[in-house]
Amino acid sequence: MNLSSRDLARIQKHPSKKATKGVAQSIRESRGWKRSREYNILLERCRNDWEAMRVLREEHKRNQRYKNGHQWDDTIKDPNNPSQYITEKEYISRQGKTAVQNNLIQQIDRNIHGQSLSNPTQPVVVSRSEDDTSYSEMLTNTLQYGFKLNRYNTLKTAALESLVSAGFCVAKVGYGLWSSKNRSDVKIEYVNFNRLFFNQDAEKPDLDDMERIGEIHDYTWDEMRYNFFTGSEGDMRVLRDEYRSIVDDIAQLQSDTAEDNLRNLDFFISSHNNKYRVFEVWTREARNVEWVHDKAKGEEIIDERNGSKYYDAINEVRRAQLVAYGFSEEEIQSQLIEHETRVERYWVAHWLTPNGICLKRMETPYAHQSHPYIVGSMPRIDGVVTPIYSHLRDIQRTINRHLTLIDYALAHSAKGALMVPASMLQHNTLEEIARQYSRTDGILVFDDSKAIVNKPTQLSASPIPAGTFDFITTEIRQLQEVSGLSGALSGQIAKSGTPSSLYAQQAQNSMLNFVLLFECFRDFNAMVAEKTLRTQMQYYTTRRHVDISGQVYNQTAIYYEPSVIDKIVDWNIVVTEATDTPIFRQMADDMLWRLFEAKAINVEMLLENTTLPFAQKLLAQVRSAQQQMQDGNAPMAQQTLSNVDLASLQEQMGGGNVPPQVMKSIYDQEVVAA
Repeated sequence: MNLSSRDLARIQKHPSKKATKGVAQSIRESRGWKRSREYNILLERCRNDWEAMRVLREEHKRNQRYKNGHQWDDTIKDPNNPSQYITEKEYISRQGKTAVQNNLIQQIDRNIHGQSLSNPTQPVVVSRSEDDTSYSEMLTNTLQYGFKLNRYNTLKTAALESLVSAGFCVAKVGYGLWSSKNRSDVKIEYVNFNRLFFNQDAEKPDLDDMERIGEIHDYTWDEMRYNFFTGSEGDMRVLRDEYRSIVDDIAQLQSDTAEDNLRNLDFFISSHNNKYRVFEVWTREARNVEWVHDKAKGEEIIDERNGSKYYDAINEVRRAQLVAYGFSEEEIQSQLIEHETRVERYWVAHWLTPNGICLKRMETPYAHQSHPYIVGSMPRIDGVVTPIYSHLRDIQRTINRHLTLIDYALAHSAKGALMVPASMLQHNTLEEIARQYSRTDGILVFDDSKAIVNKPTQLSASPIPAGTFDFITTEIRQLQEVSGLSGALSGQIAKSGTPSSLYAQQAQNSMLNFVLLFECFRDFNAMVAEKTLRTQMQYYTTRRHVDISGQVYNQTAIYYEPSVIDKIVDWNIVVTEATDTPIFRQMADDMLWRLFEAKAINVEMLLENTTLPFAQKLLAQVRSAQQQMQDGNAPMAQQTLSNVDLASLQEQMGGGNVPPQVMKSIYDQEVVAA
């Protein structure tokens, strides 16, 4: 193959685009507003996705109504006007009844959140390779720094509620400006399930075959300018003209709540008459790229710009040069570039208006080469997800129906009605009879001259059939068994004579009903942590302080060092969750203390790994004493160590006047109580 001067100039002008980890890394972003048939088709597909999820959203809204106490708000056809719908509560009121409910789902909801909050966890980076062990603690601190910055514990509570009610929980991890802190950092956002859409033909339980995902945004004008300003005020006037129906007059603004807006959410039209509807859509597309293995340079890259002809030309130049130097054919082959055309899948983001105008388009800017969303769900089999509340709703409805019937029967039954014969009214008035009848020593006059003596008769009846309350009790017990809400799990006092081991076993068995829920939620948190860490590793390009827990760390873990990130083998870092409860910390401290007593570890190792609040101060004193001994000041070092053993330790544990044995007893009691 002969190369022209034009080919050689092109090779020098357009070198190959290198990509790490076998994935193209270039970021193409377009802020030019375009209207095309392609974007209209994409928007229509998104609308179909959102409509296909209507059943899921209605199930979520219904479960939320039951949890919040609006259990009679289901709609039915109006018997008097079949073309209209009314609530069950209104229908019952028309019949002269009162809709009674006993919200048992709320108790289950509080119990689930109580278990989650009473057993806290924190993300931990575990290294599979011994070479990366020294960096795992640094990455753990970096990850926990990002979680605390975003107050992820608050987001976790909302995500857990969404998982229980909708069967899905969604978060979004990105990198942007924190205006309150005047710097850019990682951002973790909770995504409302009502605004989410993705292609419903995805069949894999982990949604790995998802091809399209996005959410509905309602922006104010200032947010529109912040996100999509192109530098031209003329473009902003055109954008303003696209949303002619938006109301800026304060007098015409609606005062709807967030609950009302989400309940009446429409795909194209915003519930806020002063906000701008924008669709953020991430789609997975495909393109041809060139896989390149340069044996001479020892690198493997993906080139999305240059094709096979480009590398054939380079090989021709390289071959001609090697032949000129007298290399053999075998030696030449070892220096040529291997390459082949492959198909690469990549994610592209679009921001669309309801009219099909693309405000912004870009390839994913993230090194993980995916969209920023994390979708967790209950087990998704055959494309169907069933929330926990959906299993409890029918039992709750049955209980409510029977309570309503009992209330109606009691309200319309005889409750001590007094029947008075007309002959008694000759001697007493009705008021006198009622007054005397209710008195302890009341006297009533009646005629006893006739053979049949008519006396006042009181009517009292039990309108409730036998076994009704037993049936309700059975339903409540069934609800508790299905949900796992037992008396032991909710902390109720056990019956007299119940062994403590049996009570603990009952609580443990009740937890089995929630194992699946918390396992799905744990996987979701692990995915959030992994994507957060990868985003931090990509965008943290300067050294920063990440030691925020106040514990003792080695020097490698106190600061995030971008220079060492490239040394970490990518797939040897695993993000998991570690238990972070008082009992777990006490067990770890007890284990460290036994190792210290057995002289398996020294005092520095003990203080570096313990969770005691005064460990950092004591470790500083111990190291100060060791430094003094190295400097030859033994008396001063001995005095420092003496202070560590007595004064400092007792002061930190309780004031210096409390014996260590007493403090240990108090500590043990706190652990038992916890």
